[in-house]
Amino acid sequence: MRKKLSVLLTVLFCFFLFAGYQGNAQNELAFTKYHNYSEVQNALKSLNQANSSTTAIHTIAESPGGHAVTILEIGKNLNGKPAVFVGANFEGITPLSTEGALYLAKMILDSTKYQENVKWYIMPSPNPDAAENYFASVVFKKSSNDMAINNDNDDITDEDGFDDLNKDGFITQMRVKHPEGTHKAAEKDPRVLERADAKKGERGEYKIYTEGIDNDGDGQYNEDGPGGVNIGLNFPHLFNNYLKESGLYPG
Repeated sequence: MRKKLSVLLTVLFCFFLFAGYQGNAQNELAFTKYHNYSEVQNALKSLNQANSSTTAIHTIAESPGGHAVTILEIGKNLNGKPAVFVGANFEGITPLSTEGALYLAKMILDSTKYQENVKWYIMPSPNPDAAENYFASVVFKKSSNDMAINNDNDDITDEDGFDDLNKDGFITQMRVKHPEGTHKAAEKDPRVLERADAKKGERGEYKIYTEGIDNDGDGQYNEDGPGGVNIGLNFPHLFNNYLKESGLYPG
């Protein structure tokens, strides 16, 4: 929760701080929607081409899903000067922070005063595999990259993920009648489920699952879907080394 609040406050700070500046036509970028991976890369290339004497694009890695992880360097000729690194959307589930990073890059390049005596490294999409899921035909929350991880330790990877059963383009939740159910329909509105209270003599009728089926027949639902490592976990703050998403060499 603290991490999410920190990201939100950082983005809001940037927008409020720079809301009054006037843009430069040569660095024109539209912020009317969230940018997907290809659009982010094209935006960086456009900024680089319009400011080739002061900027450079570096590819520092390739994601397991085959996406280039890129950084925009601003002030490439400033040697021996302090540098600021701006990384956004490490978990791939906050597209607004990617927009904030692009907006910041444009703002810096629109005014030479932000380029004096300081070098900038801006990385708007360090986890492109997860970020692309926001634009998928079936949308669900995914913060890991596309590296295959055996979540249920059965020698098979990625064999039991979510299924869009009602074909609405979203992975939501579903209720399933079960003799060991934990929830019951609410009296005032049976569309709503509430946890059964055994102390009051209540008995559960349903179990709640994420939308999908038991693809591998092991009695579990959606326990081993696509991906991966959440690179947003590989930092000292709020770090858990025992999570599958932390990768083989966490920390």
